Amino acid sequence: MKVILCEKPQQMKSYSEAFQSAKREGTHITVKDKEIFGDEEVIMISALGHLIELCNPDEYKEEWKKWNINQLPIIPEEFKMKVSKDKKSIFQNAKQWL
Repeated sequence: MKVILCEKPQQMKSYSEAFQSAKREGTHITVKDKEIFGDEEVIMISALGHLIELCNPDEYKEEWKKWNINQLPIIPEEFKMKVSKDKKSIFQNAKQWL
């Protein structure tokens, strides 16, 4: 199975129209095009912009919660990422297919 991840729903819709057939199935579109994919199953899914973001300074160290010019620049040893609050269901859908 191939999965095509599009950045936005409109992009997914536009791309799907380029294939021989496309069928919307809830959170994804199943596309078929024998010339391109043969008999392989192809699923298109979409994100909605950025699904993950950098953690806030206080999620690294409590002392970084309040701004203090003496602590600048804030550069953690290792950057941490988190799923954006309003994108959790979209992230889970992408994770399921990928």
